[in-house]
Amino acid sequence: MGKLVRYRTAVPGAWDTLLDLEGRTYVVEDSYCINPRCDCQSVILEFYEAREGTFVGSAKVSVVTRRAGQFDTAIARMLWTELRKTGDLVDGLETRWQLMREIGEALVREALVPLPTLPTTIDELADRTPRFVTSPDVQGQAARKIGRNAPCPCGSGHKYKRCCLGKNVTP
Repeated sequence: MGKLVRYRTAVPGAWDTLLDLEGRTYVVEDSYCINPRCDCQSVILEFYEAREGTFVGSAKVSVVTRRAGQFDTAIARMLWTELRKTGDLVDGLETRWQLMREIGEALVREALVPLPTLPTTIDELADRTPRFVTSPDVQGQAARKIGRNAPCPCGSGHKYKRCCLGKNVTP
């Protein structure tokens, strides 16, 4: 699998997928390889505790079989099991995967991005993603909160509270 791009980064305005388990709410982020030369058919699901924004685990899922092959934590396995019961995101994985591939092909076709730099890692995107919590790396480091008076991470130069706080958008 190549480098990954989050669905919400490529499709601004996409809704968060929320999941409740044992009295806690979790956010599910799905990331895809958009390199049209890559033949992978997997998605990486990252799970974050919604209130604190802390990373709790991830799962590698096949969009063809809709089965997870790898988990990095026990909580990720439990959240995947719960997510399969709801069916919301699981049913749409293949559609999202195809859309992400089309976006990658369009970027290359229109020469908007040269192929060697087309995919961007999640860590590289975190610096430009206006979110309540910056994305931690997949090893589970704690996320840091963006202060209301801090510069907005979207790069506009405005304060976070006057720019992207409360908005469900990504650049």
